[in-house]
Amino acid sequence: MTKNVIVTGANGDIGFAITKSLLLKGYSVIAFFHSQRRHSDLITLKKNNKDKIEIIKSDFSSSDNIKKCFGYINLRYSSIFGLINNAGIYPIVSFEDYTLDLWNKVLMINLTSPFLIIKNVLPLMKKKGGVIINISSTGAYLGSRDVGYSASKAGLIGFTKSLARNLAKYNIRVNAIAPGTIDTKMSRLMKKEDREKNKQNTLLKRLGKPEDIIGAVSFLLSEDSNYITGTTIDINGGLYMR
Repeated sequence: MTKNVIVTGANGDIGFAITKSLLLKGYSVIAFFHSQRRHSDLITLKKNNKDKIEIIKSDFSSSDNIKKCFGYINLRYSSIFGLINNAGIYPIVSFEDYTLDLWNKVLMINLTSPFLIIKNVLPLMKKKGGVIINISSTGAYLGSRDVGYSASKAGLIGFTKSLARNLAKYNIRVNAIAPGTIDTKMSRLMKKEDREKNKQNTLLKRLGKPEDIIGAVSFLLSEDSNYITGTTIDINGGLYMR
């Protein structure tokens, strides 16, 4: 039986790479996207994969929209095997210019929306067990120029550990992935000198590629990781070792 996997932020570079990889591995994917970026690429995936992918426009800054989206998921699908919380924003605003509204928006999308999504999709995952993967960041450990982003990504790692404790009784494994600086549209918002510094500080002397993330996702979804839960896999080229 085909396993259903949800990917949020599927129109981002990492999310799109994950979505393509999952389809190639035979999963059925529910791909959530917000902006029109890469929407045509998602449409092409839909055309090439027929009923193996459903794409849904969403706004994870709105709790009402999340409730609406996942109310539909609960009606449409009998079970969900995997959930990859990848949606996120990275404003890169200095602390002096950070407003409470921006802080709340970043935490809502990056941290609170995974909480709400899991709350809504849990009834479908409890039926047969499954896997939750939260996409964090090396910024959770090292900090970044954006305080809201780093705070939310650090919170996501703590959230992952607590979820693993809470959901193990349902045979649901919960892990996180913390990418370093990946060559994406989001990381290109960084100052050029900061990107170059991160590149030179990696042991491998290069930025990551979105495709560098998909191996860990595939592993965590597979039976090869059946005894792994509550952990965070670092994918940063040696930028940060703990």
